[in-house]
Amino acid sequence: MRKKRQKQMPLIEPASGHPQEMELEIISQLIDNTPTICDYVLQDLNEEKVEKQNTVAEGMSADQVIRAAVVMRL
Repeated sequence: MRKKRQKQMPLIEPASGHPQEMELEIISQLIDNTPTICDYVLQDLNEEKVEKQNTVAEGMSADQVIRAAVVMRL
C-alpha cells in the first residue's frame, strides 16, 4: 500500500544559490505545515485501488508525489 510520507534521502548535498531556492523552501514549508494536503493526495492515489499482495515496489509516497508535481509545474 502506498504511504503518506516516506523519508527521502538526498543523492547529493543540497545546492545553494539556486535562483528558485527561497521559493522552493517556502513551498516545502507549506507542504510540511499542512498535513491535510498529503491526506487528500493519498486519498486520490488510492481511490478505487485494490491492494495487491506480494509486490515489492510500493510507489512514491503522497508527499513525494506532491513535491514532484510542484517541481514539474515550475
